[in-house]
Amino acid sequence: MLSSYYVLHQLFHMAERHPQKIAIILDAQAWTYSELIGQVERVVDYLHRLNIVKGQIIYQFVERSFEMVCGFLGIMCVDAVYCPLNPTDSPSRLISILEQIQSKYVLVHHMTYKQFPKDIVKHVIHLEEILFPLSHIEDINELPYCIEQGPAFIICTSGTTGRPKAILHTHKSFAASNAAYIQWNADMYTIRDQVLQLSTCTWILQLSEIALPLVVGGSVVLLRPSGHLDMSYLSKILVNQQVTTLIIGPAIIRGLIDLFEISQQFDTFKFVHNLCVTAEAVNPQQWTKFIGYLNLSTIRINSQYGMSECNGVLGCRLSDVYNTIIPIGCPFSNVRCLLIDEHDNIINNTINPNKIGQLHIGGPTLFNCYLNDPQRTDDTLVTIDNHTYLKTGDLARYNERGELVHAGRADFQIKIHGQRVETTEIEDTIMNWSRNKISGCLVTKSPQNEDLLVAYIVSHDLKLNIEEIRNHCNKHLRQYMIPFYMVVLDKFPLNSNGKIDRKQLPIPSSFSSEPINSVLIDDTPISELEEKIHKLWCSVLQLNTIPRHANCFALGGSSLSLIQFFNYYQFHFAPDMQLNVLDFFISPTIGDHAQLLLNCKTKTKIIWSPLHLTQGVASFAQNRLWMDEQVRFHESNHEQVSVFNELLIYKLTSLTSLSIDRLRQALKRIVTKHVILRTAVIFDQERLIQKILPISPEHYEIQITYVTNELNIKKIFYDEETNRSLFNLEQGKVFRCHLLLQSSDNDLKHNDIIIFNFHHIAIDGSSIQVFIDDLRQNLTTGKLFDEDQECITYLDYSQYERLEDWSDARQYWNKVLTSFHTSINQQNYPVRTGKGYTVTFDLDHTIVTSLNHFISQSNLTLFQVGLAAFFAFLFKMSDNQQLEFCTGIVAANRSQYELENLIGFFVNTIPFFIKINPYESFIEFCHRIQQIWLEIFPYSNLPYQEMVKLNSNLRSSFLRSF
Repeated sequence: MLSSYYVLHQLFHMAERHPQKIAIILDAQAWTYSELIGQVERVVDYLHRLNIVKGQIIYQFVERSFEMVCGFLGIMCVDAVYCPLNPTDSPSRLISILEQIQSKYVLVHHMTYKQFPKDIVKHVIHLEEILFPLSHIEDINELPYCIEQGPAFIICTSGTTGRPKAILHTHKSFAASNAAYIQWNADMYTIRDQVLQLSTCTWILQLSEIALPLVVGGSVVLLRPSGHLDMSYLSKILVNQQVTTLIIGPAIIRGLIDLFEISQQFDTFKFVHNLCVTAEAVNPQQWTKFIGYLNLSTIRINSQYGMSECNGVLGCRLSDVYNTIIPIGCPFSNVRCLLIDEHDNIINNTINPNKIGQLHIGGPTLFNCYLNDPQRTDDTLVTIDNHTYLKTGDLARYNERGELVHAGRADFQIKIHGQRVETTEIEDTIMNWSRNKISGCLVTKSPQNEDLLVAYIVSHDLKLNIEEIRNHCNKHLRQYMIPFYMVVLDKFPLNSNGKIDRKQLPIPSSFSSEPINSVLIDDTPISELEEKIHKLWCSVLQLNTIPRHANCFALGGSSLSLIQFFNYYQFHFAPDMQLNVLDFFISPTIGDHAQLLLNCKTKTKIIWSPLHLTQGVASFAQNRLWMDEQVRFHESNHEQVSVFNELLIYKLTSLTSLSIDRLRQALKRIVTKHVILRTAVIFDQERLIQKILPISPEHYEIQITYVTNELNIKKIFYDEETNRSLFNLEQGKVFRCHLLLQSSDNDLKHNDIIIFNFHHIAIDGSSIQVFIDDLRQNLTTGKLFDEDQECITYLDYSQYERLEDWSDARQYWNKVLTSFHTSINQQNYPVRTGKGYTVTFDLDHTIVTSLNHFISQSNLTLFQVGLAAFFAFLFKMSDNQQLEFCTGIVAANRSQYELENLIGFFVNTIPFFIKINPYESFIEFCHRIQQIWLEIFPYSNLPYQEMVKLNSNLRSSFLRSF
């Protein structure tokens, strides 16, 4: 006997058996079964305190996230009715669903809160507040007793009356469909599997993708919002998360084929061993291509069939994967299946193979009813031999193995780009534009292209404003449901029985709907780039010509079409640029895409010319560092330990010797070129100035020490790192070279050591690579990069810096510092104690590889990930009590091209404020860090000293913070 709350019991059972096993994963964040149950308990506790009664419908309006899983399971645990809403639906469609179902409760999170029409629903509940880690909750002692026929969830799909269908399932049907999958002989769901959750929230398949892995102790792998649209990201997730099981449809197959053809990422299915396809709409040519990219020796390929009214009903293991006629399978356990012909006769698979009939499904997986629509329920459900069956509307036949094969639709519900569309919903929407002007409407597939819809409109006015009708459709329909062609007729052609004769309907031409399909003179591509994009669009959408301002979706394109365009742009038009896929979705026209590609190019900079100065004011960065050394660190301890000695230490590993005289000549050339290495920094008349000194041997002198053991070497390293007397800023001694030799010779030999030591006031992190490149170039060729060219000096930069316009930056930082005043104005000790500890350790090679892989796949930088990890560490160190943090970060501050190959101290210190959201995944946190940095970056050139002046309350303590 099947338990009516089988899924919930199994989930809690697995949490007891495997509390530390990973339950759900989203990019870099993961929850164990124990953590998942703990968060579900928070949702349950909150809903109980709202006095939620059994059977109460609760909407969930969230993107794909951990909150989505917690909300779904929490609603089920209180015996309420789960009703997911799609955040990508149009406002009018969303309002239509809310008015139809009329619930009082909705769960939202930070990504969807602003989108939801709050005036319609009484209780808008923030999931982040429920899942707050410091709130007290009680454990779930026992699960509710769920009546088998009691309502469990509602799925809203396309409807034929102009209103969405609200399909109500019971606990029995939910448990039965999950049990049917698990008992399926394909062995797709086990405790060892990593299962990808790919379907959108309003597809019934999503519930199985979440529930099935959890009830067997497997792991659910989530995608970030809109992740199913980004094929490159999807491919990386399949590999990085080692996904073993997934279900895909024709749209994903098409998108992956495009990705493989462009990027050659053939390891996408490296770990997959259970691949399931929804077979009824797979294109034969695409299937053949797709199979060619798979390793068939390691992957079991299955097909399955289901619909919102009955999930988990048919499936089979493909015996011949090269056969492009893919069966939809055989009935699962406890599922009844009949084929009934047009004369209401049952088709027997042994007597009448290949005969086509309408598919009827029965058994415990069947839905209960259409909510508040008994007439539709009665029309859809039929009784045969005392059993209830669903008339699916799908036609099918038996093949020679007794498997069912999809054969189209019995009614005029059709599929476009793999999406099921009921044409009467589109027809009613068009009619509602103006029932006074439109007397009839018929929507069908285009005879020239089955991925395009045609709307035949009957009106006495043959010059209807098609553009207004299309705009009306944009407000009320999903993009893939909007007809590409709109043909206006004075009447429908009829046959002898008085019915519409579809064969006599005119074939739409490119001029059937002038506002969209005819190309106006001023709407043709106007640039070479637009011509290239136009050619790509025509090829993908199979059209002869496309207006530059035509919407991709109105032209019959799908989300996968845009992903195909995006991948092509990334690889062929902008390989070195970071494009944002969402920008291309928001503006889906040829003209917009061309503009986006043009805008991603680097803007021309104003050129800085040499000023030929030998003396001038110091830079802001030098002023800040000089003040730190004289005041901030001067009395940190009695030994006057330097904190600004910057060491580069190299050991010769080659058996070839290096001449010391040759090294000295190379250093002389470098110091001659980079005058900052022979620049004195002098405090004169209450200001800091820098003065370029003539080149002399003391600026590139080499100290030689003969060493005999490791202890001597370590002592020298310590002295070079901490001894302040090694440098004299007023004499321009800011660079030195120290050689540690094992024998008295004029050459450096194997295992000898070179120490390059700089005072920080003359060099920063970016300068080190410039120094090394110049040294290598000189030792190899005897010359330096740009040695014969006249270039600006660091002194020139220091003067240009003071001519910059900082008005926008001051306005930005004034706003930031004011908003965070209360959280950062904390009292510091007036004198630094000098007490501190440094802990260093090597990272394991595996960790480094994984970190680099994470950074690469997430389009992040090491700095951004490191900063995110640092903030997360501070949050944990505060025992999850402190939510607002501020730390100082450094900006390279080399915005001018002329500074790229210049040695000097350019970096600027800037405050970085963050408010912790404890419920974000780590990848979400990293991307928020990235977004804040991108917001800060245009204003990162305002010197830190000038920044602090913007708020007088911060000067005393904030200046010493970093």
